[in-house]
Amino acid sequence: MVAAFTAALDERVKATVLSGFTNTFKGSIMAMHHCIDNYLPGILRYAELPDIIGLIAPRPLFVEAGEEDPIFPVEHVRTALSRLKKIYQDWDGKGMACL
Repeated sequence: MVAAFTAALDERVKATVLSGFTNTFKGSIMAMHHCIDNYLPGILRYAELPDIIGLIAPRPLFVEAGEEDPIFPVEHVRTALSRLKKIYQDWDGKGMACL
């Protein structure tokens, strides 16, 4: 979370690695018990988590996620990555590399 929000707000961060966090608020943080500091009250009126992470674009972003992570479900990771690919594609016309 700290890496995502810092990179989204500070362009001095030249590349970002997110591990086990990239998801959607609705699919993870709002869907089960989480630390309250993972959510910005009222943010869903304006943006979902991938939109905030997308502020990192066009700078390099590496996302790591576990297939069986119970608090950041992989189906919502895939939803977030789909949105992030679109954001990166809008920036540079190529999209992000994804394995």
